[in-house]
Amino acid sequence: MMASCVAESQKPNAHLQPTFPTLPTVEPILLYNSGLTPQYQNNANDLAGATYYTIEFNISDDIYRLTGMETIRYTNREDVPLSEIHIHLFPNALGGIMLVENVTVNGTSIEPYYSLNNSIMIIPLQNIIEINESLTIQMDFSAVIAQSVELNYGVQAYSNGVLALAHAYPMVAVYD
Repeated sequence: MMASCVAESQKPNAHLQPTFPTLPTVEPILLYNSGLTPQYQNNANDLAGATYYTIEFNISDDIYRLTGMETIRYTNREDVPLSEIHIHLFPNALGGIMLVENVTVNGTSIEPYYSLNNSIMIIPLQNIIEINESLTIQMDFSAVIAQSVELNYGVQAYSNGVLALAHAYPMVAVYD
């Protein structure tokens, strides 16, 4: 995962309109290979097909709101073709709020639907993704982070001047 954060110092409602540049898609092994221990540096095949996220966060001046743009490179590593991809929206399950818009799959606009009190976003695919086939999902998202650690053990909260952002971006759910 590649992410960057920027403090927002524009208009009060600027967090509602994310404006992010298009981020490059890079093979994960090319970014992280030099940071791996020598015994794993030449095992690029172990990472082939791993889900790869490119994320840009924009944290508002009040600290507990953020907007972002995300690109997910997803490869179907399951043993069956898939007709939909499920995405966790953890803030909706952890006492906060996450909204997603402008969802595309390989550049085509998609209308997702939601489950489990809007904590799962389901992206129906126009074309089934076969085993080992890849696709690119892009979306804009915004979140209001809970301001209480009692709701979620503090894994995603803003409290006492500390912002914890575990799972604060749309995340592909494990296939089950």
